[in-house]
Order: sequence, then C-alpha cells, then structure tokens
Amino acid sequence: MPTAARTPTTSASPEPVATPLATPAPTPTWAPPPTFTPVPQPADPPSGRYATISVDEAYACALTEAGEAVCWDIDSGTSWDAPPGRYTALTTDYGTTCGVTDEGGIACWSGMGEPVPVGRFDPSRDAPPGRYATLAMVHGYACALREDGAAVCWGTDFWSGQPDFEMPDPPVGRYTAISAASIAFEGLFRVMACALTEAGEVVCWQGGWNAAAKVTRHPGAYVAVSVGESGYCALTVDGELADDWDQQCGLVGAGVEARYTTINLGRNHGCAITEAGAAVCASGDQDFAGAVTVMHPPDPAPGRYEAISVGGETACALTESGEAVCWRAVDLKVARPDPPPGRYVAVSDGYGHTCALTDTGKAVCWGRNNYGQADVPPGRYIAISAGYASTCAITDAGEAVCWGGFYGEAKAPAGRYAAISMGNSFGCSLTDTGEAVCWGPFGREPMSPPGRFVALSVGWSLAASDHFCALRESGEAVCWGPYPEDLWMEAPPGRYRAISAGKDRIICAITEAGESICWAREPRHIVVREDPPPGRYIAISAGYATACALTDAGEARCWGLESFRTGQEDYGSVDPPPGRYTDISVSAYRACALTLAGEVACWGDVSYRQWPYLSPI
Repeated sequence: MPTAARTPTTSASPEPVATPLATPAPTPTWAPPPTFTPVPQPADPPSGRYATISVDEAYACALTEAGEAVCWDIDSGTSWDAPPGRYTALTTDYGTTCGVTDEGGIACWSGMGEPVPVGRFDPSRDAPPGRYATLAMVHGYACALREDGAAVCWGTDFWSGQPDFEMPDPPVGRYTAISAASIAFEGLFRVMACALTEAGEVVCWQGGWNAAAKVTRHPGAYVAVSVGESGYCALTVDGELADDWDQQCGLVGAGVEARYTTINLGRNHGCAITEAGAAVCASGDQDFAGAVTVMHPPDPAPGRYEAISVGGETACALTESGEAVCWRAVDLKVARPDPPPGRYVAVSDGYGHTCALTDTGKAVCWGRNNYGQADVPPGRYIAISAGYASTCAITDAGEAVCWGGFYGEAKAPAGRYAAISMGNSFGCSLTDTGEAVCWGPFGREPMSPPGRFVALSVGWSLAASDHFCALRESGEAVCWGPYPEDLWMEAPPGRYRAISAGKDRIICAITEAGESICWAREPRHIVVREDPPPGRYIAISAGYATACALTDAGEARCWGLESFRTGQEDYGSVDPPPGRYTDISVSAYRACALTLAGEVACWGDVSYRQWPYLSPI
C-alpha cells in the first residue's frame, strides 16, 4: 500500500531538497490497454415454447410443452439431442442433467447428451425403486419426491455417490417441492436439502465432511424454497422473502420492494420473479471475495417471466409465452472516470482497485468493487489510501472516513487526522498532533508506539496480520504488528525520509541520503528479490514482490519481479512507461503514478481482470 502523508500527496517524504521538478517535460506518450474487457453474453437459446428450464454453468436444458428435453451450449447456442422420451421435471448440476420421465422414472445424461461417465455420480443408477414426481441434486447427492409426496435421498460422495459422510434421512412427511445444494464457507463443507410440506412448512436437513448432521424446521406458510451455495431462501404465501433464519439469502435486502411468485438460488447468485413478472437478481458472498460479479436481467425484458433458473454465472428465464431468455453476470467493477477538469494530486493503488484525489478535493476510485471499496462517499478529501478491500480517506475537516471492507466496513476512531493508510483488515492514521492511531476488524485497536510521527504506512497480509511502519520526527523508522508479540519489529538503524510497508511484512524506505532500502521481519518474507537500483529518491512504494520509487528527477524505477504475474496470469512488465512523475503507488499486480500534468498513468493489470487470489511467487 502507498505511504500516507500529511499533505494531499501520498509521498511520505518531506519537500525534496534535490533537483526540483520544475523543468517542463513531455508527459508519457505510452497509452494503457483498455481498462475493461466486456464479458460475452449468452447466445440466443433455440427457439421454441418451453414449460420449465434448468441452468448449469455452461449449458441449459428445457422441457417443451410436449415434454421433450432440449439442451444447448449457453455461449454458442448450439443444441444437442437429449435421450428421447417425455419428461415431467428436469434438473442440471455440474455437467449432469436428470429428468423425471412421464412414467415416474429417472433418466440422466452428461452435458453433451452422452451417458454419464462411469465413476461420476449418476442418480439414475442408484435411485431407490418407486415412481417420482420431481428431483433435486448436487454433485454426489440426490433427493427425489415420490408421487405420494415422500422424500427419498441417496449418495453422499462428491463424485461417485458412495457414502462418504453422514446425511440425515429426510423427515417423514408429504412434500410438494424440494431443493438441494452444497455450501462451503470458512472451511466447512456441507450438503443441504430443503423441502416444502403440504402444510407450507420448510424442512431442511444437512451434513458434511466437517459439519454436524442436523434437521431444522421452519414453521409457517411458505409456497417456495430454494437452496444455493450461499444459503437458502423461502417465499411466504404473501409473496415475501423469508429473512429471519440468519441465512445468507442475498435476495433479502436487494433493494426491490415487491411481492414475488418464485425464487431460485444458484452457486453465486439468486433470482426471483415479482408478481409483475419482472426478474430481480442479487449476489451472495463468493469464496471470501465478496460479490465479484453482479447479475442484471435484460432491460427492457422481452415479456413477463413465469419461471427462472440460476447456474453459476448464468441465469435463464421463461416468458409467459414460453420463450427462453438467458443472461450472464458481469464483473462488479467501476469504470475509470474521464480526466477531471483539474489535476490529480494523489494516487493510491489497492489490491483490486485504484483511487485518486483531484486538486479540488474530489476522490474517485475505479476497478474492483466487490466489497464496495470503489463507492466513494460524497465530500472533500485531503488524503486517500486504497487497501485490500477497503478505502479510507481524510476529509477537509480532518475526519477519517472508510468504505468497503473484507470484515465489514472499516471504521476509524473519532478524531482529527492528517494522514491515513489502509492495509488488508487494519488501518492507521496520524492525528493532527502526529500520534499514530490504528484500528482493525471487530473493533480491535492495535497498540501503537508512543511519540510524534511525520509519516505512516500499513502493509497487508491475507492472514489478517498486517504490519505498520512510521517515521519519527527524528527520521527513525519504527515498525510494529497487530499482536502483542509483534511489538516492535526491528528496523535497520538510520534516518529516513520516506517509508512504505508492502505485502507480508516487506518494508522499503528512503534514507536521509536519498538511497532506497528494503527489508523484512523474517528472511522467509523477503520476496523483493532484487536490490533497489542506485540513485537518489524522493518517494517509494512497496507492493507484492515488487517495489517502485521516484528519483529526484521524477523518473520512476521499479525492481523485484520482472512482471506482475500469478501462477496463471501475466499482466506485463513492471517497468514503468517513460516520463516524469510526482507520486507513485504499487500494490499487487499493478502500479500507478502521477505525471507532471496531474494525470494518472497505470501499468500492469489495468483491466482489473479478476479478483487476484494471491499465491506464492
């Protein structure tokens, strides 16, 4: 994360005493690639009139009014033949489709209409005898309702269907609908099924590899229930979404005041149909990355919807005329704004987003917005810091304001501040008297060293063990961590002009003589594998395995990795474009700097392609 400052710029150094940047020079001619890559939308489904539909990640299947199954590839629209016959119900999951035949049997096939491969769970092979009316399945587990309303379930292994963990037997009763899904959250993996009794009660049962088997009942008058990978939802007879079960039903609170007729939860999203026939979708938490994508049904809609199904990042609905309509989720990102009428005076690059301040005090952020970190509150600001999944800024009245947050919205203690810096889950500010004040998730306030400081920087770690560094008025560097055993992390002796804490307890600084130096708390943390290039520097920023600094002539230099890369992606060279700059900030797979003209130039992952899961480099 960039170094915080007590002025509108993010450089922590005092006014440079070396060559000033007053000599006119051309701004960089380098042009970045397009900021965003459009997400391709689904092809038109095969024409026809359909009575029901089910969506997987890559394909969809529907039943015609005559009961024939039609399946197609969502991207290309190419259809293929399903096993012949007439079906009364249909469900898809992870490359397998199963239908209930008009004779009450179960038939299953793979994504392209071929038999389910041997070794993969096939509900039709091990289904208990009986005549069925409907079926729900998740990889390795299936539940069906017999024609008399009894629930029957089988298989609990992720792929083969052989028993692998305990699942309770479905409670005895007569049911009218059933839904099932796997739920993974905070290290727990469980399979859940919920069914709707004839009396309108919701009954759920679940088990997992590290989750206790249990049965829960929700009395009431419900007309629909759906289980997805983020939780489960039910619909009351009044058309309202149930929100009193403490489940992660993202549809609750989606901001739409309406009565609904049906709901369906997928892996990452949930959708519902209002009484007016409109589709409403909302996102659930996705693998600790917030709502990485967002679903927007077509607007205007081609007609009134009557049925809907959600897969992973795709949903399809049926209009009242039986037409199939599909759409895909798009990345939850904020577009980079047009250049302001004035100049930018500060830039801060975060893990998946970038923020900047104009000379009029306006704050703008762009890039990933999966935690709301790019939703800037209105106001005038004098300093800003983009962190891992949150952003903090200081208003012109000295108040610290934060938005977004991995553990919920970050909140700084009340006070008047002059500088601010944000890491992963912790942040720190300098008061107007130079004292360091830090805060963290769940109201934690790490102990800060006493004294007066002139600069402050927070480094970040995905293990919620951020580290903090500051410069005393004497130029001495002091570093510490959020836990008592981290007090104090030793810094090399000397006097420094600027300091920046990067990822995994990497720290870089500029000495009083203008030289760059980097160190880490432990040798295993050293991932900036090169020594800084020689020269005199006035600003520095440490990131993830890379650091960048500005020379006293305004030239940007970076060292460490040769490219911003993960195990699967390469975002290009870390070498900055030629030009002269006044401020610089480097984070994970991207770096940004301010030109002499007050423009923001970024290189690396300037398209914010995905939420970048960090792995060892």
